[in-house]
Amino acid sequence: MSAPLLFPVGHLLGASYPRAGSPEHVVQVRVGPELVDLDDTSFSLWALAHGLPGHGPEDPWTREAVEQAAQAQGLTDAAALLDALLTDRLLVEVAVEPAPAVAFAEQHRLLPLVEGLGNDPDAPQLWSVGPPGQPLVTVTAAAFDLFEWAHMDTDLWAACQAAARSARGVGRTDPVSTEPELLLLALVESLHQLTTPGVVCLDTRLAAS
Repeated sequence: MSAPLLFPVGHLLGASYPRAGSPEHVVQVRVGPELVDLDDTSFSLWALAHGLPGHGPEDPWTREAVEQAAQAQGLTDAAALLDALLTDRLLVEVAVEPAPAVAFAEQHRLLPLVEGLGNDPDAPQLWSVGPPGQPLVTVTAAAFDLFEWAHMDTDLWAACQAAARSARGVGRTDPVSTEPELLLLALVESLHQLTTPGVVCLDTRLAAS
């Protein structure tokens, strides 16, 4: 079994300076309804979990990979700080296997952070996302469905089930679109392609109303 992938959880809000003229600050991340304050070192590790440009799916972004990247950047105590971020649910490890992936998806949501830019006229099965006029990532139709709609559901697993039903309803036949487990596994395996450029973030599931 391959090592689980490491993902950040939360929506970055940026630095907060409580006193005018003072360099003292924290970096705030929203997780669910809570604001979490991080110091610069913890924030750097949280940011590294998003992935690094040029790091492709052939090199899985695992905890070990993040620790090595942290060491290369001169960050100290990475192992202990990663433990703390995992405990505080600012990071999550996910194995690319059905049971752990579903358990992860039942506790998290996928939120879009940029715009959908439509599909490619020369390759209509591919869709782009990014700021207006600045495509950052090209994704499949199945992944774009989740980018577009997943935040409307209470959790990512519910979103995958809804997306699979919708795909079957419009006549799609490819299993990655029509089978929720396969759709989820494909998303988990490629999720760093979306978190690295900051086009999505993970959040905790919505509490039942």
